[in-house]
Amino acid sequence: MSPWSINDYKKALALLRQRGFMMLFAGKPGQSFYQWARQEIGCGDPEMDFVATWEMSNLMAEQRDAYYGKLFRDYILIEIGFMPVFLSVYPLGDARELYWSGNLSRKAWEVFGLLEEGPRTTVALNQATGARDRKSRAETEKALAELMRARVACRAGALRSPVRSWDVALYDLLARWLPEGIAEEAAALTRDYALERLFEKFYEAIGGRDENAARRFFRLSKSP
Repeated sequence: MSPWSINDYKKALALLRQRGFMMLFAGKPGQSFYQWARQEIGCGDPEMDFVATWEMSNLMAEQRDAYYGKLFRDYILIEIGFMPVFLSVYPLGDARELYWSGNLSRKAWEVFGLLEEGPRTTVALNQATGARDRKSRAETEKALAELMRARVACRAGALRSPVRSWDVALYDLLARWLPEGIAEEAAALTRDYALERLFEKFYEAIGGRDENAARRFFRLSKSP
């Protein structure tokens, strides 16, 4: 365990509420959650600060205080009150529709089927799919990333491993993990309003206005 306190967690959550979203480790836009943790609550040991970032992010997901997943290429934290804005622009994905239209890999489909039965750790997913070597375990991670980018799965916290000295990542279906009412709030927003809110938070993070940079970050087409 890293030396962070519940007050540090409250401070982190307050920051995330203010920012709306933060990348976990990538430094754009603005400061990453890890950079903030090192600067504001860090103990001076980069490894311990990394662990603090990991543990607090997992707790946010476990408590449903924030979405934690790979909505884009890198891990991102989204404050749960801001999640309807993201879901208005990036709706929940339908794994069946994606798979039968050829837009979801066989491995991701297999992992989705296991998650349908309930939240699973990476260890449990590897055991269920027979992933025993490094290459096959990497395929499981790739499938999870695919499901997260499709808004089908998300991180749901972490569980203490009975055989390892560290926690093991826990995953769930995003639709099941979402707190009640969030999807309905998202459906009530117009896409134009949601985009405006996303861009506002992006501009605040970079300290200026650059619409094309925002569109690149959010994987949207360039402005006319």
